[in-house]
Amino acid sequence: IEKYRHFTSAAQSSPEKTVYSDNLQQLIASLRPAEQSYSHTLLVPLRDKIIPISTDNIAVIHLSDQILKLQTFCSESYYITDTLEELQSRLDPHQFYRANRQCIINRSAVKDLTTWFGNKISINLTIPFSEKILVSKSKSPDFKRWLTE
Repeated sequence: IEKYRHFTSAAQSSPEKTVYSDNLQQLIASLRPAEQSYSHTLLVPLRDKIIPISTDNIAVIHLSDQILKLQTFCSESYYITDTLEELQSRLDPHQFYRANRQCIINRSAVKDLTTWFGNKISINLTIPFSEKILVSKSKSPDFKRWLTE
């Protein structure tokens, strides 16, 4: 038993074991999925200024006539120079959902859903919004799952 204790204490104190242990811990840490940080603020141009808009205040981002607009919960509208794809990658997917090719919506902006023909879903928002936001039949289950998370 003394030989075993002597052997294990010598192995634990050896510099090779420490280096090996450090390398192993670094490898394990690199294999863990990195937590992605998302934007909490978007900078939007307005005349000769740039205004920071908190993502908590964004209700919907939509493409209309090839122009991307951001609409807040206070019904303020701003034009954005980014693309929907760029914004989708920067916004938290737990808070925002790409409903279709034209819209990204905030979970808090969803008032209710209306079932359309062929299991499509129409999203009604808590803010005044003139356009219909439709979710396709194939994306409906994913959207419902996202909404209930």
